[in-house]
Amino acid sequence: MSRMLASWICAGTALLIGALGLAATEPVPFGLSSEKASAWRLTFADEFEAETLDASKWYAGYRNGQFEYYKRVGAVHPGAYTSPDCCYEISGGTLKLRVDGNAPRRPYVGSPCVSCFMTSDHRYGESVNDVKVMKKFGQKYGWFEMRCKVAKGPGLESAFWLHQVDPLHQEFTPEGKPNTGEGALEFDIFEAWGTPTNTVHAQMNVHFTEDGHYLMTEPDPDNAFHVFALEWEEGRATFYYDGMPRQTYVGPTPQREMFVLMALFHYRREAERRISELTYPVDFQIDYVRVWQRK
Repeated sequence: MSRMLASWICAGTALLIGALGLAATEPVPFGLSSEKASAWRLTFADEFEAETLDASKWYAGYRNGQFEYYKRVGAVHPGAYTSPDCCYEISGGTLKLRVDGNAPRRPYVGSPCVSCFMTSDHRYGESVNDVKVMKKFGQKYGWFEMRCKVAKGPGLESAFWLHQVDPLHQEFTPEGKPNTGEGALEFDIFEAWGTPTNTVHAQMNVHFTEDGHYLMTEPDPDNAFHVFALEWEEGRATFYYDGMPRQTYVGPTPQREMFVLMALFHYRREAERRISELTYPVDFQIDYVRVWQRK
């Protein structure tokens, strides 16, 4: 092929893409038709190609602002996690949130812990009325999507959440008590348990609501990558799995912008199966995280 012909083909392709209203390299929500996808614009994405943490997007650690305040006032974290540290690796185009022996740091191998990335954190001053919000990304409404391989094994939970950026309007009060007075405060796009290991066994939630909860169990004998997504509108939330809508909730939804949190939780035991049955390391593998907003 001549260089001139190749240039004509490339130019023609670019014109066609432009005529369709699509960006040449911008991804679109998984499973949507071209017509529906054109209604969305990408606002956040990490493809984990750099093999290092993108500090402009993420905090590596689990809700350090909570831990700092609990330690200061002598409160106990509701989950009883022993460390806010994060153990992870970014390689081969994937983020691997990891539990490995004594990492994250904890008193002994069976201690509960969590490895987490999130896009916002906070610190309280002398009182909770004096708060510094350290937001790197937050958004109200939109399409939130992850392609991932959930961690398998007893005592494990892989999670993809949205929390309100304002720490006074999250699911726990600064003192660690359930913040149930405001209704909908949190989305669990999914919480996938580590067993049975031949399935994706996940819950999708709108907390705190009476009927915003959905349990999904799908075969997963090959422990494959899957795509989870949430479409959030005022008064409506649709949960997707591998491009297909699985449940639509209609009712109160959170009223403030929310940040992204993804985590691998490691619990002491599950259904009397001790955590010692795990072979370390165990990883929650994330291929990408993408967020869109309607144009």
